[in-house]
Amino acid sequence: MDMAFMIELLHNGTWILDDIEDGSFLRRGNPTCHVKFGLDTAVNAGASLYVMPLKCVFNRKNLSDKIKLKIAQIYQEEMTNVGFGQAL
Repeated sequence: MDMAFMIELLHNGTWILDDIEDGSFLRRGNPTCHVKFGLDTAVNAGASLYVMPLKCVFNRKNLSDKIKLKIAQIYQEEMTNVGFGQAL
């Protein structure tokens, strides 16, 4: 369940930042985050949602430090891919 939650956090962060980049006013028929709450709040919310999943990993007591590090390395690599993909 925690891993699904992590992915959902990341996914929502990508939506917020993508809507800003695309200049979208609506998402699923509702005002986008930057329209509703302002650009500054939306940028900070999107960026925060990118790093929050790591907090979920490092707060897990049942994972070894080795596994936590491996998850963090994979996450960092994939977030780099997300950034490059969005830039393209």
